[in-house]
Amino acid sequence: MPDDYTDDANGRRQLRRDLRNLEALGYSIERHLRPLRWSIDAGTHLLSDDDVLALLHIREAFTENHPLTPLVTRLLARLTGHLSDNQRALWQRQPALRAPLNPAIDYRDCADLIRSLETAISQRRQITFLYRARGRSEPIRTSG
Repeated sequence: MPDDYTDDANGRRQLRRDLRNLEALGYSIERHLRPLRWSIDAGTHLLSDDDVLALLHIREAFTENHPLTPLVTRLLARLTGHLSDNQRALWQRQPALRAPLNPAIDYRDCADLIRSLETAISQRRQITFLYRARGRSEPIRTSG
């Protein structure tokens, strides 16, 4: 890496420093011989115990009939897939304080519609609704 490190004691010191800093950030570094090279792996995702507690409360907030539960569950599985043994025990417990987001109606079947509406709104597209007013036989179209 001649563009990044000089071929002298100073360059080797800089390389060792950078490799140590990457390890401190959670990267896995392996030295290979013949030819001399290093492989760097992203390693595990580093979370503090407070991060795990926050994720625990997010997990408990999304109840089974919330339309975003599958999406949140997949994200949490990716974030907590490489926890230490102590953090895994923390992750598996039930929190003392729970504040579930439990809709009055089961919206699981509406997840695709909600996602489409979010996309349309974020793209600032006009949305039209068709509904049937009480006492009228013909549907009414309204734009929002």
